[in-house]
Amino acid sequence: GPAEETGKLLVPVVLWYLGRFRLPRQGFLLCITSAVTFGVIEAARYGLSPDRFSWNRGGGEILHVLLTGFVAAVAWRAAWRRASWFTAAGVAAYVTAMVLHSANDAAVLDAGGPKALSAATGLVAVVLYVLLKHNARQMVPPDNVAEVAPRWRPISRTASPRPAEAPAAT
Repeated sequence: GPAEETGKLLVPVVLWYLGRFRLPRQGFLLCITSAVTFGVIEAARYGLSPDRFSWNRGGGEILHVLLTGFVAAVAWRAAWRRASWFTAAGVAAYVTAMVLHSANDAAVLDAGGPKALSAATGLVAVVLYVLLKHNARQMVPPDNVAEVAPRWRPISRTASPRPAEAPAAT
């Protein structure tokens, strides 16, 4: 859990610190792309080692997208409002993702079979879907407000993330 979650977020966080992908929607998309790439590579690894991973068909790889998407939705939105990516909300989401990932891996690896994979992955996927949906709903672009459910709140395109970055009055 900790190694994989850190690996998927490493490049997006470094890019954030370099001043790139700071908008919450941009960071969210970058993190989802990182997670999908990681999941595809891991599924290919399982597929290329059928004797070692015969029970895993890659179905659990969706957890990578849900875990990293949840962290991105929370961390990038919190960072948008603060001066640092390391916020209490972002760290809490990151730790939550590591714990859920580790719990899923422990359940699957201890039991070591398809039943454990289905049960653990199903439970974690439902929890993550609810967490991700709750946090990502604020990433709706303002142009699409009329097309989404009323409780989905957009982040303003023109809102300054921090008062220090507001343009100076002349």
